[in-house]
Amino acid sequence: SWGAPGVVAPGRAGGLRALQGVVALGGLRRASAGPAELDDAVVLPPAPGAQASPALVGSRRASGVDVTWSREGPTLGGTPGDDLHLYRVIQEALTNAARHGAGHVSLRTRQASDHATVEVQNALGAAGAPVTTQGGPGLVGMRERMAGDGGALYAGATPGPFAVRARFPAPEPT
Repeated sequence: SWGAPGVVAPGRAGGLRALQGVVALGGLRRASAGPAELDDAVVLPPAPGAQASPALVGSRRASGVDVTWSREGPTLGGTPGDDLHLYRVIQEALTNAARHGAGHVSLRTRQASDHATVEVQNALGAAGAPVTTQGGPGLVGMRERMAGDGGALYAGATPGPFAVRARFPAPEPT
């Protein structure tokens, strides 16, 4: 079902996931700084997460991309690192669909008790254009996120549209 092209096999992610969660929280180091250090600190907005996905889809629609979004299960999300990765996969897959595809874009998200999935599909762009599953920096970045998260990623042509499918494991108990 995941197919051979572009697959990143599930891996061990415990320590890396925890570190990504701390990085995604941001500001942790700044919060421990003294008052004088905080006066000069640059305050960064929090990293986006799955809760920002409706705004992301809305912005794509506002820019002219025909997107339908079907959701199953409760709201997507998990640890801050998981949450950021879910958002980034949706963001990158929608960007690629708009940039390289043609016509309608279908986004499906599903949150189950043991995993979350994201799937984006749309028709290929120019007829006869070569299809690559290695991709540019966007697909490479998604593959790295998924490998570090213990998930799996498929990106390639299906018997019709081009698809990006990401599967995230359930958050580890804290």
